[in-house]
Order: sequence, then structure tokens, then C-alpha cells
Amino acid sequence: MNIGASLLNKQEKISELAFLNLTAGKKAKEATAYEIAEKYFYQCIDLLPETSWTNQYEFTLEAYLLALEIAYINANFELANKFLKAVLAFAKSPKDIIKAYEVQISFHFIQNQPLKAIEIALEVLKKLDISISKKPKK
Repeated sequence: MNIGASLLNKQEKISELAFLNLTAGKKAKEATAYEIAEKYFYQCIDLLPETSWTNQYEFTLEAYLLALEIAYINANFELANKFLKAVLAFAKSPKDIIKAYEVQISFHFIQNQPLKAIEIALEVLKKLDISISKKPKK
């Protein structure tokens, strides 16, 4: 599907190929073919224009969140951090920021790192001006 991607010169066709990669990545993820999903999601992001966060916000957010999740599943923490930073830099709402952190927090719980997950959750709440004591009152 992506063999001729570099030959595309119309943004409309490039965007269409990005959409096809996102769709293929979702199907691969559903089939638990995570390495294949990773390739499709990364190709999708590579095809996005620099203005995608402005012109195609919802699509770009979805692509980055899925790539973030797959990066964590495949233990590619460097890429996961890159995708997380991108979402945090361009997110338009606290809801979108929370979606990114939710992936990160879930990953730490799955990896049997509940303290790290709780630490991140508390940091996020603090950023949202919500304070919760680390030690519960008796």
C-alpha cells in the first residue's frame, strides 16, 4: 500500500493514503497484530502535513493517540514519549490531554507499576488544578 507513497504529489492523495494507513492500523490492532499496526500508524503520521494539527485536528489526534498506545504495547518507550509530547503540545482541550495520559497511566498499571501510574495521575490532576492528598485522612 505504501510502496509508491513518495511519488504522491497531491495533498488530497497523501491525506487519503494517511487515512488508509490509519484504518489498516486499527484493523491490525483489533487483530492483535501490534507490530503491523505500529507500521501503519507511524506511516500515517509520517504522511501528515505540518499543518495537520490545525487543519485536521481530530484525525491527527486520533493517529497520535493510537500510535502512542501501540508504542507502549510494543515497549518502544522513546517513540511513546515523542507521541505523548506531541499530543500535549498541540492538544486543544484538557479532555484531549487526559486521553494521552490515560494511555500512559493504563500502560503502567498493565506493567504492574501501580505507584508510577498513580504518580502520573496525581501530576495530571495537579496540572488541572485538582488537588488530592497523597495520604488519605483517617
